[in-house]
Amino acid sequence: MNSPLSGVVTLLDLLKFNAHEFVTIARKISWIETMAERFRKDHPERMHLPLPDEMFEESVPAFTEMRDGCHALLLDSAEDQMNRIIGLATSKPTAEQIVSSFTELQNRIDDQLARRSFYQLNPEVAPLFENPFPFGEEVAAKFPSASHNIAEACKCYACDRFDATVYHLMRAMEVALRCLAKRVQVGYSPNWMTYLDRIDKVLKSKAKKTSIRKSRLKFLSNASALLRSVKEAWRDDTMHVAGKYGPDQTRDILFSVRAFMIHLSSELSEEKKSGKKK
Repeated sequence: MNSPLSGVVTLLDLLKFNAHEFVTIARKISWIETMAERFRKDHPERMHLPLPDEMFEESVPAFTEMRDGCHALLLDSAEDQMNRIIGLATSKPTAEQIVSSFTELQNRIDDQLARRSFYQLNPEVAPLFENPFPFGEEVAAKFPSASHNIAEACKCYACDRFDATVYHLMRAMEVALRCLAKRVQVGYSPNWMTYLDRIDKVLKSKAKKTSIRKSRLKFLSNASALLRSVKEAWRDDTMHVAGKYGPDQTRDILFSVRAFMIHLSSELSEEKKSGKKK
């Protein structure tokens, strides 16, 4: 996003980028309202008289900060009002003018914020939205072409966009399965049973077992188990999205794919442009 408050805004973005501005403005408006109310009670006869210059010696810098805070929050109408208040503060205003100006400022802030939509992430899934490597740095390093879809899948899941989550996971799985296809020496196929059948044949063949070291057999055995877990969560052998995905099924798919790709990254990786493995 060009701005933390452009387009659809999450509460996460709001707190990350602009909490300070909001708190600063709110605190200063509250202070001014308190002082104005005290002045109204103590000197009601002076509300329409110019205020002493010393009352604004420290106010203009504070007003400027508030104006800059409104600018940072894209509250253009409130920013315009703050410019008026800054100008007013340098022209011997009355207490009544100051009170009226800040009442107008508060109304403008309230009106503009009322037109904003905020989306609050569930704290349990917020880390998935923020983490640049939601499947871990090793997966990102070993399967770089899947990184975008992994990150998008996790962002979509955090925002309750479950069908979109599954779509991006499907794209990420294509990268992992192409690497697995080379390891088990089969052509790439969207049908996961091709890989499962091939791995099963390797694991069951005594001749193969004697020619493959134990660590490789263990890797393939675990890959088979994890791929079956993904397949069971997905309930779709061809990896095509059909129907709608709910939160529970999407969660199962997400974490099954994550476990599968983490396991594959322990031994497999995409090839470099030179044709050599990483």
